[in-house]
Amino acid sequence: MNRSTESSYAEQSAIAEDRAVNLLAKFPWPIAHGILLRVELSLAHKWKQEQDELLRSPGPCYGIQIFDKDFQELQRALANVPPTGRPTVDEEKQLIALFAALPSDDAWWTAHRTAKWTAFKARR
Repeated sequence: MNRSTESSYAEQSAIAEDRAVNLLAKFPWPIAHGILLRVELSLAHKWKQEQDELLRSPGPCYGIQIFDKDFQELQRALANVPPTGRPTVDEEKQLIALFAALPSDDAWWTAHRTAKWTAFKARR
């Protein structure tokens, strides 16, 4: 991967993060955080599956590594999310589509970073 590709992914990641926050702004922050955590979990499973395949194949493996502790942290956070009061499947699909433009590791990592921010907002 060259510098311009890395820069492009970083820019796409920032745009996806901003759009995700804008989409979630219509919800109270604790609810927005829960929606984003469910999206992060979906993207984490996708990336973990791809990462496992890459690690089994010969040659170098590039990407942001995901660990079991990341899943444990995510499950703990999800256990503390209040109920939404209404289905949020449409918003979750929109967020997954936003992150889909990124490679799987970046998609998960961007959702993870955004969830950290929504967690901060939810605590305020």
